Amino acid sequence: MKCPSCGAELHMLTRWKEIASYLGVSLRTAKKYAAKSGLPVSRLPGGTATIRLDKLEAWIEQRKK
Repeated sequence: MKCPSCGAELHMLTRWKEIASYLGVSLRTAKKYAAKSGLPVSRLPGGTATIRLDKLEAWIEQRKK
C-alpha cells in the first residue's frame, strides 16, 4: 500500500498522526476510534501507537458494512 501524501510503500503506520492522516480524520478522532470503535492499534510505552495496514484496511472495510 502507498502513503496517500508521499506515495511511499507502507506496511505499518507508527504514529498517531500517521494513522489519523491515513483515515482522513483528526488526531482526536483517531484516538476515539481506537477507544470506542475497535481500531486495532498496538500501544507502545510513551503513548505511541502502531498499526499494520492490512489490519487497518480490514477495519475500514468492516465499518462500511
